[in-house]
Amino acid sequence: MTRKFRTSILALMLIATLLISVAPLNAGQEEGPEIAKWTFMVYLDADNNLESAGIEDMEEMETAGSTDQVNIVVQMDRSMEHDTTNGDWTGAKRYLVEQGQKDGNIDSSELEDMGEINMGDPETLINFTTWAVEEYPAENYLLVLWNHGGAFWGIAWDDDNDGDRIDMPELGYAMGEIEEQIGSNIDVIGFDACLMAQLAVIYQIKDHVDYMVSSGYVEPGEGWPYEQILPQLTSMPEMTPVELAITISEAYVNSYTDREDDPQDSAAITQAVFAMDKIDALADRLSEFSLISATKAGGLLTGGHWFQYQQARSDTNSYDMGASIFPGNQQPLDPTGYPMYDLIDFMDNLAIYVRNDAELQAAITAVKQAAADAIVQSDVALYHGTIKGANGLTFYFPDSYTSDYDPLFDETDFAIEHYWDDFLHYFYSRENAESMPPLVGITSPGEDTFLDPDQIQSLKIMGFSYDIMHTISSVEIKIDDGDWIKVKGMDDWYSNIDLSSLEDGRHTIYAKAVNSAGESPPESSSFIIERVAPAQKSSGIADMSFPIIMAFVILAGILGFALWRKQGLAGKSYDINDDDYPWDGETPETN
Repeated sequence: MTRKFRTSILALMLIATLLISVAPLNAGQEEGPEIAKWTFMVYLDADNNLESAGIEDMEEMETAGSTDQVNIVVQMDRSMEHDTTNGDWTGAKRYLVEQGQKDGNIDSSELEDMGEINMGDPETLINFTTWAVEEYPAENYLLVLWNHGGAFWGIAWDDDNDGDRIDMPELGYAMGEIEEQIGSNIDVIGFDACLMAQLAVIYQIKDHVDYMVSSGYVEPGEGWPYEQILPQLTSMPEMTPVELAITISEAYVNSYTDREDDPQDSAAITQAVFAMDKIDALADRLSEFSLISATKAGGLLTGGHWFQYQQARSDTNSYDMGASIFPGNQQPLDPTGYPMYDLIDFMDNLAIYVRNDAELQAAITAVKQAAADAIVQSDVALYHGTIKGANGLTFYFPDSYTSDYDPLFDETDFAIEHYWDDFLHYFYSRENAESMPPLVGITSPGEDTFLDPDQIQSLKIMGFSYDIMHTISSVEIKIDDGDWIKVKGMDDWYSNIDLSSLEDGRHTIYAKAVNSAGESPPESSSFIIERVAPAQKSSGIADMSFPIIMAFVILAGILGFALWRKQGLAGKSYDINDDDYPWDGETPETN
């Protein structure tokens, strides 16, 4: 057998092996939908007096239209009144937005007519979002909640369903279910609605979203300028989530300050982008501030700072819808009952009035720094001195004259897990807290941590505890329903846990602190970790590619050897001294 012949055989064997090894990877697999860069999902609840604005926004989206890299998917629910255009249909329809003209008509073809549905039901939101992700898969997802907004009171009012809305517990539940079903966080959530850049709202969904973009102030009826936002996305689909969120914020403010007719400029516009992984730290710093403040909230007779807090509140930028009736910064009342105040501006004003209180000054500085870390970008346009000092993030601070404390705030996760609500109760009573339970938090590992047991045999849990009136006597942690384990340290504590007995799957870590008065928080801090087993090979054809490849390599080697024997040695008898012997001493082929 000549060298050329043997080389050809080896080459054929190699090609055959490579072809065979690739074939099983795709065998038996159906082609799925093409993966786009972005799917832009709009939960458009126009089943109210915003119906005309909803139709106009659909047309704005059509100025861009979906592309092979950007899916624009809308579920639109219309009202039985307010607008009679476009066939005056009622109920809800789903669309993949197609490019069209802005001529008063929706040009996109409907995907589904769903009839009358309740957009104020969290299950409706879950169904739409999971459907959109399944039908239009992408590398990144943005979810817009379009409707009236009411801060922690809720969003997505549906007039044809008795004004039902999605409240905060329902919103938290919906976003948690969406994360569970699609297997990841939503990259960006946007609220095309009023007053939603409120700390309790952000805290409610912080674990299920990476970035949030929303307005702290009321939005004009025209809402987001989709004809400015979406063309930027379709022309640059490689935008990262934070880049898209910033693009939305900037386009929104620019659209109301560009002196163009559509939309009309507005006197007070805010929009901000929030990094959701920074919200826990902000909530913890505000809780520390709240504990200190609760001990100093009383009036003059109790030696408290009630008047200083009240004056700082009056000086602070209010996002109340009736704020413009007061000149400059002065906002002593909440005319329309939306007592939302700028968090950073309040801290700045309070610092002036309590300049000699070192403890409060330190707490104020910590809150401001944490808030600055959480606000990725804040875009603000304020005219005519209507409101000043806006930084884009609001918190709930009702006065004791025109806006009583609403018990609905107590149902938010922020109020349940932190102490601002406790301070407000002492502020109303003008009394100093005689005792408050300690604060405890987990700082490491982060939320939704994934652990590979082959790589990590133990886990270090770290956190903090804080008490304004007593010393911390103990801090304990537990996993799921296990026993409480004492940690090392108090103010800054840690504990190493063995993972060897931990089953695969999701687990919750709890922490509690007890002070010297025997008090502990009503709710323990908790977060989720997931112990992930090493990837197991399934019985599918693609996952069996390696053993199949090896089998074919061995088989090809056997066949090649047999073929060589047949073509060479098997058909001819050689003498080692024969000139035709293929491996003579002059040309040894050992490789």
